[in-house]
Amino acid sequence: MVDSNTGKQRLELFDDLSLNNKEERRLQVLALWDFYSEIICMVGTTYLDQSADLKDKNLRKQWNRVRNRLNALSSFSSIGDYEEAIKDLHGIRNDTFHDFEHWPQKDRLLEIREFAEEFRNWLIENGEEYADTIDELDTRETMIRMTERNIDETLDLRVPHEEPFRSEVQNQKKRAKELKQRLDSLGDRDEVTMELVNLLMSSMECQQETTEANEAGEYIGWVLGEIAEPEVSPEEFGL
Repeated sequence: MVDSNTGKQRLELFDDLSLNNKEERRLQVLALWDFYSEIICMVGTTYLDQSADLKDKNLRKQWNRVRNRLNALSSFSSIGDYEEAIKDLHGIRNDTFHDFEHWPQKDRLLEIREFAEEFRNWLIENGEEYADTIDELDTRETMIRMTERNIDETLDLRVPHEEPFRSEVQNQKKRAKELKQRLDSLGDRDEVTMELVNLLMSSMECQQETTEANEAGEYIGWVLGEIAEPEVSPEEFGL
């Protein structure tokens, strides 16, 4: 069952730990990761027909799968603060788990914690709407809407400065523009054609590959910044 108590114990654990204690902040990262992962997976499997192996994916992949399904709703619009919270939490968790001397910044952890309840309620509300209306959705219109949103998300992503990620994102943005042209040329036919199916699949690949290149470029940029003005030495990065 998914309700306003889902993940409550994980948030209580976060609140019982101290943000002022750097060791406890590492544990708070895990509490937040588990909360967001649990609510995303519970909504995905309860309302969105996602398979049980969703919990085996990392947080970003879990969110991408759930968000892609919710894109079928005309009323659905992802919220930038939530997108950034999940993206940042994914990075914070990786940094923390791969370096036993990494101390997460308490201000960002607190911000992600403050979004938790409203994110849970918002996601449950959208999941319930999807479950209530999925049988009424027009298949062709839904596929077009999902394709358009994948294209828009690709075009909205920032181009990183670092190669080869800069070129990869630029190429995917060019690909997205070509997909948009093909989508606009479909006309007003009622049937679902193979061209539309291919466009949807291509737009999903384009969005995913652009996101991965964008995140990798941002991370490399951060690493290079640390080396240029080091708070840690290059040797700690294995460079």
